[in-house]
Amino acid sequence: MEWLIQPLQKPGKRGDVVTAAVPSRLSQIISNIPTPAASVVAMMVGKPATYAPSGAAEPFVTHLVRLGWLRSDLGERLTVTVFGHALLKEPPPREADDDGGAETVILESGSPLSYARVVGHIGSSGSAFVIDPYLRVDDLYQLMTLTDTSRVLVGSNLGNGDVAAIRALLTATPGVVEVRQAGQGVLHDRYVIGDLGVHQFGTSMNGLGKGATTALFAYSNQACVAVRNLAEGWWSDASPLIPVL
Repeated sequence: MEWLIQPLQKPGKRGDVVTAAVPSRLSQIISNIPTPAASVVAMMVGKPATYAPSGAAEPFVTHLVRLGWLRSDLGERLTVTVFGHALLKEPPPREADDDGGAETVILESGSPLSYARVVGHIGSSGSAFVIDPYLRVDDLYQLMTLTDTSRVLVGSNLGNGDVAAIRALLTATPGVVEVRQAGQGVLHDRYVIGDLGVHQFGTSMNGLGKGATTALFAYSNQACVAVRNLAEGWWSDASPLIPVL
């Protein structure tokens, strides 16, 4: 109650005092009366102080470090904490459709959550088989470190540099995931084939949240069987990206 009857900053309040509290004459008098009733009356009179904002908005990465999702090592390197890994592997919020319980997740343009939601979904899909024609090495590394993805199928339009980078990563991390490259014109869409279902998303991982709004949606049980069969055929015909020996 003291902050209401004296020109002091409220305990725990952030930001500088813009205008000090202005106590009324009555509150100044009754504040010196040591009775519970005086304290109650003091709360209802006078003018509280006003405060400035706490400062500039907190940077996004700093916010994640403060929440404990990321850890900063000597200010030079960021790593995902155990808590952060657990959050990434949690199923994202989903909307139930009318078609046999199929699910849809909206991946909004300009939102960093779009990429995180896809990675989180893959992380909850068990030993996933990911198909992305334009998957780059940075995204492959995220799958290798944050999920249990076992197989990745990329397309024929990847440049020589992208293929070389993927092979170099596979060399440095042998046995973590198997990557193959499909032939010309085989792949178009992106799929996550998990232990319990098949999902499709509308843009490659390197474009999530950057281009137009798209969606991650589930196939019905009957369609899952057809997509799995097609994907296994694509995988059998694809060329393994052999690590550099």
